[in-house]
Amino acid sequence: MQLDKAELTHYHLLVSLIGFGAGYCMILYDWISCIDLEFKFICKAKFSFTKIIYLFCRYWPIVTVPYVLRAYAVPHTWETCEQIFRIPVDGSYPWVCAHCNDYRPEPRHFLAWMTVVATWNLLGSEVVLLARTVAFRGNNRVIFYSLSACLVAATAYQNWVVFKPMLFIPFISDDRHGVCLPSSPGHEIFGYFLSSLAVDTLVSLLIIYRVFQLRGAGDQLSRSPLVQLFVSEGLWLFFLVSIVNLVNGLVFARQEKSLQATAVPFLNMLPPILACRVILDLHEHGSAEGNSLPTAGKDNVGLSPLVFLYSPKSSPTAPCLSTMRFQNPIRDAGEDGDNIVDTRDLLVSPAKPDRDEAAPRPDNQF
Repeated sequence: MQLDKAELTHYHLLVSLIGFGAGYCMILYDWISCIDLEFKFICKAKFSFTKIIYLFCRYWPIVTVPYVLRAYAVPHTWETCEQIFRIPVDGSYPWVCAHCNDYRPEPRHFLAWMTVVATWNLLGSEVVLLARTVAFRGNNRVIFYSLSACLVAATAYQNWVVFKPMLFIPFISDDRHGVCLPSSPGHEIFGYFLSSLAVDTLVSLLIIYRVFQLRGAGDQLSRSPLVQLFVSEGLWLFFLVSIVNLVNGLVFARQEKSLQATAVPFLNMLPPILACRVILDLHEHGSAEGNSLPTAGKDNVGLSPLVFLYSPKSSPTAPCLSTMRFQNPIRDAGEDGDNIVDTRDLLVSPAKPDRDEAAPRPDNQF
């Protein structure tokens, strides 16, 4: 049965609405199912970089997605869409308003600032895997600065794209109400997804290369269950996010505007869930094995964004921060298991001079 244009648009919008609703239900379900692990490994831990990343990945979507759903999933009038997106701007792209009484013949663009909310959902998961990858590569400074620069560049480009004037997907001609779905008038939106895809691909290749490097050297670290867990879950996260970015880029490259929002829910809601799972699983397995990941050590100092700023090359004994450490709760935190994550803010460990590829020690899992 061949659908006409109006029916096809209705169908695409319905798929988008179901996707947004199902995605948010998935966020809430994962949060509730992991609440015990979150309380044990995150809430009872001291303030740390890991805790900040986790709380951002977990609660930013929970707080912001309902506002996005208000625009994307609830029918509104034209005036309400203007209030949601604010700042109407004249543009050069044609716009067809569906309201008979509210027809605006002049071109209208809208600054889709609300789309920035969704951009930060993806950023949190990228930071989680970047931090884990840098630690897995022995806290190599070149890799840290290179990946950080790539992530900053990708995020800057994505914010530039969403701050450009954007069109609304037109309402059906017979409807006086519709959902407020933005659509990019140019091809810059394809680069929005391509930039994340490039970062994911680069990090995945670094992880794979490091695994083969360790196995080729016969390092027992490559056979550690904790390392295998990180590699499998980390690569799985990057693979899924890369596929979603690629699908979204291809969909937005099409001329069918009503189809563009169908895959967006997966990009906005799936990566934070997987990133939180990676953090909790590593905490759980690290505590069970009594390993530290990462920790202050001779060859593998704990990962922190300040590690590279507070451990100069010229000072072999310069102290550096130790964060995101996984410990045995019985050995280090007492029977009640509190303070499982070592988040010492003191400069406790002498840092070794910078090396090209600091190999993690077996007792310091990465």
